[in-house]
Amino acid sequence: VPEGVRDAIGRRLDRLPTPCNDALTTASVIGRDFDSQLLAEAMGVDLVECMQNLSAAEEVGIVVRHGDSPTTFRFAHALIREALFDEQQTIDRLQRHQQIAAALATVHAARPEAVLSELAHHYCEAAVLGHFEVAVDFALRAAEQSASVFAFEDAVRLYDEAIRVMLANEPKERTKAGVARWRRAMKKASKSSCNKLSRRYIPVKPDGAAIRTSKRLPIGNQPNSRPSVIWKINLDMRADL
Repeated sequence: VPEGVRDAIGRRLDRLPTPCNDALTTASVIGRDFDSQLLAEAMGVDLVECMQNLSAAEEVGIVVRHGDSPTTFRFAHALIREALFDEQQTIDRLQRHQQIAAALATVHAARPEAVLSELAHHYCEAAVLGHFEVAVDFALRAAEQSASVFAFEDAVRLYDEAIRVMLANEPKERTKAGVARWRRAMKKASKSSCNKLSRRYIPVKPDGAAIRTSKRLPIGNQPNSRPSVIWKINLDMRADL
């Protein structure tokens, strides 16, 4: 966010009550669009209080109502959300990711599959606080869910998140399992002619460091078929992985 824009946003936010700013700060970690029910649960306040705080922001054009539900809001401009997000201390942002993940699990306890991607995102962001096993579990479940509906770009992104968390926190055996599951999704992707999905990280050093490698491989054996492309992971670089 440009400094001048940041200062202008800051002046507008300074006029709002502290509880309102607290709500907006937490909402910025949820995303540009957010539901006040989820926000209230994450902050540990009742919905009425949360809605009252957001109404103050709505009156000055910081947020607007969004969608058909009366509890959903959107930051009026993406730069407002970015400014609030960037101004947070790292530990505060991590804790808010943790609170939002727990709130998602509570609010959607009956149907967690409806928000697997969001659960994976927030738990992965908060993994350093001690949630890496939960983060990996949700990321892999969300990736498999995405692959099952042919959303392969999302599947690759989520598998990448799982691998990133495992590289930082897990022994190599778990990382290899995660990579194997990712490769199965890539196989599905290649069969569905999904082109140029991504390049991936692979572990190659004892300390868990990773390098990036890529190699284009044409897929499709029919003479007149349109070739697809996948990015190959070479797991033979470490025999003891």
